[in-house]
Amino acid sequence: MTRITVAALLLTIPLQVDGSPCDASEKWEQAIAAKGGREKLESIRTFFWSGEMTVWHGLSRKKHIDQELYVLPNFAWSYHQNTHPGLGSNVVFEYLDRGYSLNTNDSPPGFSRPIPKSGAFAGYLAILLMETRWTKPKLEKCTTAESTQEEVIEALFNEKRYDFHFARGEQLPSRVTDSVALGIIETTFSGYKAFNGIVLPTLVQQISPAPLNQKIVLDLKMRYEINPEVPSGLIDSDPTLTMAPEGWRKVKSNGKTH
Repeated sequence: MTRITVAALLLTIPLQVDGSPCDASEKWEQAIAAKGGREKLESIRTFFWSGEMTVWHGLSRKKHIDQELYVLPNFAWSYHQNTHPGLGSNVVFEYLDRGYSLNTNDSPPGFSRPIPKSGAFAGYLAILLMETRWTKPKLEKCTTAESTQEEVIEALFNEKRYDFHFARGEQLPSRVTDSVALGIIETTFSGYKAFNGIVLPTLVQQISPAPLNQKIVLDLKMRYEINPEVPSGLIDSDPTLTMAPEGWRKVKSNGKTH
C-alpha cells in the first residue's frame, strides 16, 4: 500500500524539463542581495579591476594582464598586456558621452574611433557587478536547465544580451555567456569574496572564439578597488603606454604623467 501511495504522489508532481520557466525578477533580486545589496552597488562611482595570469611560450614565462577603470557614468580607461603573438599591449580610453574612443594601437596617434552613445557601460562592468546606479538590465526571462542543473536569466544591457547561469541552489552566477560574431563567449566565476562589502569573483575564466575554429582561454586572478580616488586630469589626458599597467594612477591634475 505504501508503494502505491508514493507512486501516486510522484505522478502528481510536475517534472521540470529544460526550458521550464522560473521567476527572473525574484532570482535577480536574490543575486543582488547576495552581492551586497543594491544600495552598495549604487554607491559605486569609480571601479577598478585587474586580472592577471602567467603564460608559457616554450621555456619563456610571460604575464598576461587585463585592467579596467570605470569613472561612472561616461569614462573608462583600460590596459591590455597581451601575450598572444602579434597583439602586444595597448591602452584605451572610452568616452560614452562623447561617442568615441582612443587607442594607442590606432594610427595616426590621437585618432578617435566612433562608438555608440549608449548611455551606460556593459561588458565586464555588467557581468561582474550586475548593476550600478547607471547600469540596469532589462530582464527577459528565466528558464530552468535540468540537463545542467542551472537556472538561466536572459538580461539585456543596452540591447546586448547576456545569459546569467546560476548553479542549482546558488544565489550568485557561476557563469555568463554572450554571443559575438565568431560564436559564444563563456565567462566562469569562482572564489567569491567581499571587497568593501561587494561580493566579487577572485577567479575568472573566459573562453572566447577565434578564427580558424580556435579558442582563446584566459584564467585570470582578479583583484578590485571600489571607489578608488582618480586623478582629476585623467579623463582629458592622452592614452600612452607609459601610463600602464595601472597608469591611470600616474596622471597629474593637469593631465600630464609623472
